[in-house]
Amino acid sequence: MRKALLVVCVLFAIPLFAQQSEIQVSVFATDPGYAQSQSTGSNFTGGIGAALEYRWNQRWALELQVSREERDRTLVRIDPDPVVPPVQRLQGTAYPIDLLLHYRFENASRWKPFLGAGVRYERSAFRQFDENRTLFEVDGGVHFMITPALSLRLDAKQLLADDNGHFDSSIRPSIGFGWKF
Repeated sequence: MRKALLVVCVLFAIPLFAQQSEIQVSVFATDPGYAQSQSTGSNFTGGIGAALEYRWNQRWALELQVSREERDRTLVRIDPDPVVPPVQRLQGTAYPIDLLLHYRFENASRWKPFLGAGVRYERSAFRQFDENRTLFEVDGGVHFMITPALSLRLDAKQLLADDNGHFDSSIRPSIGFGWKF
């Protein structure tokens, strides 16, 4: 069912992007972070992604995002077993897909704010867990127009379901650059 929903969304989006309207391509870093410890040293966390946005008028846009995010999970066994270590650290890669509808607030400045809502589909980053999920989300941010075609993008997404057992934070900030055609 989820794959069918994703295929329908992509097939719906392709003709929209092919029409004569404004299209923007963005690259971004999502959920950036930095950690340092004595045992592991320094570590940058987060992910990278790309987005394709179709604006059918000055206020409304449809955006499809794909990103690659590294995930960590620590498992602690309550029933100690001498063969299995009591603490296990798992690492995996997730590839979330976001489909968002944005409302853009028009103004005369170079700051172009927006609010949006959409859906996120994500396969589990860990093969031992079957935790694929589809969640609703809201987002908001701003494009700072460096030139009429190039923008600095700052935004954040809030997952509407609080799933602490799903290996990620609910709020996802990102920073990147967009190019408008």
